[in-house]
Amino acid sequence: MLTGDTIEFINLPFSTIAMIRIIAVGKIKEPFFRQGIEEFVQRIQKYAKLEILEIKDSTKEAEGEKHLRHVRDNPCIALDAKGKQYLSEEFAALLKKIEQEGKHICFLIGSEKGLPHAVLQRADLVLSLSSMTFLHEMTRLILVEQLYRAITIQKGLKYHK
Repeated sequence: MLTGDTIEFINLPFSTIAMIRIIAVGKIKEPFFRQGIEEFVQRIQKYAKLEILEIKDSTKEAEGEKHLRHVRDNPCIALDAKGKQYLSEEFAALLKKIEQEGKHICFLIGSEKGLPHAVLQRADLVLSLSSMTFLHEMTRLILVEQLYRAITIQKGLKYHK
C-alpha cells in the first residue's frame, strides 16, 4: 500500500477536507511504522481523499524543489520543530477553515536535513508536532494520527477524548 513513488488512495464521498496531500522525503522502512500509517490512512479514507507522495532522498535544495513542484497553489503546512504548536482542537479548527475555503491541503515533511528556507517561506504555516525531534517515519505516523483525530473532533466521534 505504501510502495512506489506515488500512493493515491481511492476517491470516496467525504465531507472534511477536499484532499489531503502529504509530501515526504524517503520511504517508510520499518514495518511497524508502515502498519500504523496504513491503519490511520484507512480510517481517514472514510472521510477524505488522501495522497502520499514520497520524494527520493537528494540534496536539501533538490528535495525542496520537488516539494514546491507538488504544492502548486494549494495551502501548505510545512512540518518543522521550530514551527507553531497546536492543541488537537485548534488543529481540527484550522483544517475546518481550509475545508470551508474548498481547498486541497499539502503537508510537507523533509528529510533529516530538514526543509530548505524556500519551502518554509512558501508555507502558509510552519507546524511543529512537538518540540522534540522524531524519526521521519514516526513524524509521518504522528501526522496521519493527528489528521484522523482532527476529523473525529470535527465530526464529534468518540476517538478524541
